Amino acid sequence: AWHKNAEKEGEHAMGLLLRRQRSSFLFCIFVPGRTWEVDLAPRSLYVHLPFCRRRCFYCDFPIAVVGDRASTWEARTEAYLDVVLRELESLERGDLEPLVSCYVGGGTPSLGSAASIERLLAAVDRRFGLAADAEVTLEADPGTFDLAKIRAYAAAGVTRLSVGAQSFDDDELRAAGRAHDAAAAAD
Repeated sequence: AWHKNAEKEGEHAMGLLLRRQRSSFLFCIFVPGRTWEVDLAPRSLYVHLPFCRRRCFYCDFPIAVVGDRASTWEARTEAYLDVVLRELESLERGDLEPLVSCYVGGGTPSLGSAASIERLLAAVDRRFGLAADAEVTLEADPGTFDLAKIRAYAAAGVTRLSVGAQSFDDDELRAAGRAHDAAAAAD
């Protein structure tokens, strides 16, 4: 939060002040002699699942490389979800409206099973509520899902996949250090 001192002669003050107020945020816009306040309760949630098969050359996100073995992905995802779910339960819900969006990013969340994603979304719904028409997005990399897995994610509550193909050119994918090739991206 910042502001200019509106009392200084000849200085025009404008700014945005953000302060936490119970379970919501209060945004104050101020100009000398005028103030507007807007109470904005959080309506969206981002959950980071940090696991990837490998680190792409351009990536600077906080991730954990788990390789190509599905058993490693599942074990790490389940242990991490245990911690995330405990954290969710510790948060104060307050008197918020249900969330209108939940974005599960990473990493490569599509490495996890539909059962893991369903477990996560059920906990989010219990804690914060998910609106009936909420957009629930899951990041997915080519080669980490197939039609059966997409259907299972949809049954778990995912309404949108964000597919990180990056390119459909094998040379560009290799240069970026991607784990998939153009055929997997097109499939």
